[in-house]
Amino acid sequence: MTPEDTNKKTEQTPAPEMELEWLDDFAPEAPKAAEEPPKAAEPKPEKEAQKPEKETVKPEKEAPKAAEPKPEKEAQKPAEKKEQPRTEAAEKSEADLLAEARHKREKKKAAAERRRQEEEQRKKKHVSTLLMVICIIVAIGSAALVIRAVYYYQNARSTYGNAENSAVSALTTDTPAPIDADPAVESSAEQAEEEGRPEGAVLDIDFTSLKEINPDVVAWLHVPALDLSYPVMQGEDNEYYLTHTLEDEYNPLGSIFMECTNLPDFSHGNTLIYGHNTADGTMFGRLREFGQDPSLRENHPFFYVYQADGTIGKYRIYSYYSVYKEGDSFAWFTDPESYDYYVNLTKNLSIEPIEADFTDRPGLVTLSTCFGASGTPYRFLVHGVRE
Repeated sequence: MTPEDTNKKTEQTPAPEMELEWLDDFAPEAPKAAEEPPKAAEPKPEKEAQKPEKETVKPEKEAPKAAEPKPEKEAQKPAEKKEQPRTEAAEKSEADLLAEARHKREKKKAAAERRRQEEEQRKKKHVSTLLMVICIIVAIGSAALVIRAVYYYQNARSTYGNAENSAVSALTTDTPAPIDADPAVESSAEQAEEEGRPEGAVLDIDFTSLKEINPDVVAWLHVPALDLSYPVMQGEDNEYYLTHTLEDEYNPLGSIFMECTNLPDFSHGNTLIYGHNTADGTMFGRLREFGQDPSLRENHPFFYVYQADGTIGKYRIYSYYSVYKEGDSFAWFTDPESYDYYVNLTKNLSIEPIEADFTDRPGLVTLSTCFGASGTPYRFLVHGVRE
């Protein structure tokens, strides 16, 4: 049997009722809904029917939601405020705010300025206090230096004053004047020659008492033109008596002392004697006055050296000048050639030309002191030739 025959047979065979009833049970309910028209008027179906309408309308209402009415009102607020005229109270409150802000700024500025001024005053106060402390320290230091200097000067005057009072006596109160027709002067000169004492040598020195104080005493120097009268020391070096007195006490004024390499009996061709250039004129402080006042040498052309063995040397001043501390002016010698060279050198350096006799090449004595400020490398020299 073909498929077509089978289909035909099926169409011709009636369907049993049982199958129809089963089919009816699974039939759709659409025809029933059509048979009951009143149900369509019930409120519930209407609401359900209206739901799709609301859903369709809802998207239409959501369109303005994109713009959101609230922001539109907020956006309109400034426009409304601008359009509305400012009231007097609003303007006043705004002016008060501005004034308050200005007042705060000025207050802060004033506070900053006040802090700055206080800081400056504090710094000035610190500086002034520091300066005051420095001034006080300087004043105290200066006072201490002055007191110490006064003490040293007084100590030196006392030391050498006591030595002169105890060991030195004067034969006459005045240095004899140049020889003239006065018989008294002639008798005085004759007496001095008889005693072996050069004219003008008016001091009598007690070297025994001096050597009891200090055995380093080798001579006594007297320069009448400057009223200069001191013992002459000689140490193992040229440093000790720069800062020590006759009594071996420390004193920056030191002593008058001989070059340590010279012979103490003044037998070298040139004997060097040193002394400090002091502010008060003690020691060799007045030596430079020869260069300031030539009349000093003219009135008193000699200085005297009293030796420990009793010998008295009378020296004519023949040259004085300032010179650098390292030079031939500080040389000493024993041969005739160096003697003549030295005499010509010192005569040519002299501030004024002075006549003197060097025929027998007598001994020379050179007095030396500092010339200028403290630490200067220059010296002021006075040369004498023995007569």
